[in-house]
Amino acid sequence: MRQNSGKGGPAGETEADRHAARTACPEKERGAVMVALSSLPTDAEMLVRYGLKLAAGSVPCYAVNVLRRRKGFPAARSGMRRGMDISLNAAERLGARVVLLNENDVASALADFCASHDVRDAVFGASRLSPLRERLRGSLLLEFLYESVGVDVHVINLTPRCLMPCS
Repeated sequence: MRQNSGKGGPAGETEADRHAARTACPEKERGAVMVALSSLPTDAEMLVRYGLKLAAGSVPCYAVNVLRRRKGFPAARSGMRRGMDISLNAAERLGARVVLLNENDVASALADFCASHDVRDAVFGASRLSPLRERLRGSLLLEFLYESVGVDVHVINLTPRCLMPCS
């Protein structure tokens, strides 16, 4: 699985834009594109732009956000809700079809959405959790991969290289 840096290039084109142009192949039967958004609005615009490039104007591009329903918890904290609204407004402004799902299991909700809307490409931002926390908590991407069939998954790393830990 290759992750893009999101770094700008000539004429404002990013690595994500170039990858989207390379992976848009006319031979493959084109289906809709889904962009999975989180409550963090900082990367929403870049992810939606990538999804719209994959869609190439010929298929719908959905910006999907899942609001988790949990028993005994408030629906969403105001900060999370505000971030979600900013993300969804940015997606709508760019031309994506905005969808808000209200489910307990995020991966299942996204996989069901893909199946019901003929989604062939799904765009996710890379996880910001450490590998240990990812293993303890579980990986949304891995759960989605297991549950979705026939969906190409694009993982975009939008963390600036200067903030990434050295190996």
